Amino acid sequence: MPTSHALPHPRTPADEDRELQERFGITPVLARRQSWFAAWTAPFNIISVITGVVGTLATGMAAGGPAALFWGWIVVSAFTLVVGVCMAELASSMPTAAALYHWTSTLAGEKRGPRWSHRVGWLNFLGLLGGVASVAYGGAISLQALIALHWPSYSTSPTRTLWITAGLLVVYGLVNMLDIGRIGIVNKASALWLLGGTVFLAAALFLRPAHHQNVAFVLGHLVNETGFNASWGGLYATALVLNCGAYVYCGYDLAAHLSEETRSAADTVPGAILRAIWVSAVAGVVLIGALLFAVRDYNAELGSSLGAAAQIFLDALGSTWGQIALVVAFGAQVFCGVAVVTAASRQVFAFSGRNKAFPGHRWWSRVSRRTRVPVAAVWLSVVLGFALTLPGLWGSTVLNNVVSINVIGLLPAYAVPIYLRLRHRHDRFVPGPWNRGAAGPWFARIALVWITVACLVVIAPQASPITHKNFPYAGIALLGTLVIEQLWWWARRRAYDAPVSTMSAAQAAGIQDEMV
Repeated sequence: MPTSHALPHPRTPADEDRELQERFGITPVLARRQSWFAAWTAPFNIISVITGVVGTLATGMAAGGPAALFWGWIVVSAFTLVVGVCMAELASSMPTAAALYHWTSTLAGEKRGPRWSHRVGWLNFLGLLGGVASVAYGGAISLQALIALHWPSYSTSPTRTLWITAGLLVVYGLVNMLDIGRIGIVNKASALWLLGGTVFLAAALFLRPAHHQNVAFVLGHLVNETGFNASWGGLYATALVLNCGAYVYCGYDLAAHLSEETRSAADTVPGAILRAIWVSAVAGVVLIGALLFAVRDYNAELGSSLGAAAQIFLDALGSTWGQIALVVAFGAQVFCGVAVVTAASRQVFAFSGRNKAFPGHRWWSRVSRRTRVPVAAVWLSVVLGFALTLPGLWGSTVLNNVVSINVIGLLPAYAVPIYLRLRHRHDRFVPGPWNRGAAGPWFARIALVWITVACLVVIAPQASPITHKNFPYAGIALLGTLVIEQLWWWARRRAYDAPVSTMSAAQAAGIQDEMV
């Protein structure tokens, strides 16, 4: 009888994902269940145009006004897309949950890689905590606006705002107790809410009001309510508006942090990053334009205790439709809060378990046997995010500050691997299946210039005169984080396991070729 031979088992995308991960010295422990759509919805939800625009509208209206808000959004969107291209190249080359600090370690080399990856990981964590804090605090403000409309006797206070912030953070944490499959469903629902909500808000603001501002007002009217009244004050105020857009776009690296939970990550994650940015850019132009055209009384809406966006909704749409608009905005903030806690917890999980880079790393790297979710890392992100809002007990600009912390933490963390990719493009950087070829270094150069400008804007004072109530403490948070990071490095640098790839450049090139 003829001898039977079993046919070779064809390689599947799952095999390719596992093989690439193992070549980086990583043992798979997270469930790889996310599709391309789920991978896109995660960064799209964390950008959350409705959340960002509603939360920072008052800041932009005071600093720069309508024209600065509208054109500033377009400028920030264009530069963010450039940064996104750089991030997509890196994510395709090294699709791991460690993301930013793994890229840094690999590109910096064995000698400098551990030190730089350690610092980038801490900066990344600070930025994500700023996102956790800002979304929850902004959600608390929106919720109180709804409460005040139903109970006119209700009055806001710093203490009440913080209690509501804490409650929202608990909700975000509880949702993140679900397994990644259910979180993926939440992300899909969030994406539909954001897209549908943007269409609803824009259509209502364009169609329902009997009166709209003219084009000259939206595209050409500048305002300066910052208190900087010198000859350069108007230009300075206009520049501050860039902070609003920079904040909205922070966090799209979440797609990279979920690489080990995403199928065909080397191809899927880059597309998710860029799709999240350009779809958000279009949605933001529509929403910002709709809000500005619907302005009735600029000064009254800017100074409203309900918040500028909430007052515009009510003035333009009336009580009933205005409250529906507020519910849509609040829902977007809740979904965004869930996404940003997901991002922070995954970064803590990877940075603690594989690299021992946080105090108590053994605890934060634990994964639930039932859901395969890093439970302790979720609650660490929630607690520390709340801690960043505590200055709200005595200050009036806590939202601006936690927004700035989000930006000043994440953008430098983006810049380091982009710089190293540019510097070592001929030796250590191995392009993945998604790359821009010879144009990649030019994208990197432009991205670094933009990140430098954005960081300078973020740490600049937002109002004059500077007092204890409006003091910009984002720089202090950054300095404090770097001090703690340095101390921990001195104490534990020998125990730090740098996420350096175990393969050579030739081996990496070979495995990437197989994935194309």
